[in-house]
Amino acid sequence: MPLIEGALINGAAAGFTLDVVISSLVFWAFMLSQKEKGPAPLRFIVLNLFVGLSCALPVYLWAAQSRSAQG
Repeated sequence: MPLIEGALINGAAAGFTLDVVISSLVFWAFMLSQKEKGPAPLRFIVLNLFVGLSCALPVYLWAAQSRSAQG
């Protein structure tokens, strides 16, 4: 698969790729653990996959804060 080969072509690229993948998995686990208290995680997982963690995490935190402020 050319995409995976390109993401792991050298040490720097592999480090960056693994950093993003591990961070995303931890973010997903956190959202699933907060399912009752926080917003529904599915839309943020989709946002993470199609836009990226740098967009999905702040939007999730904003939505969770807005939800907790409402009651």
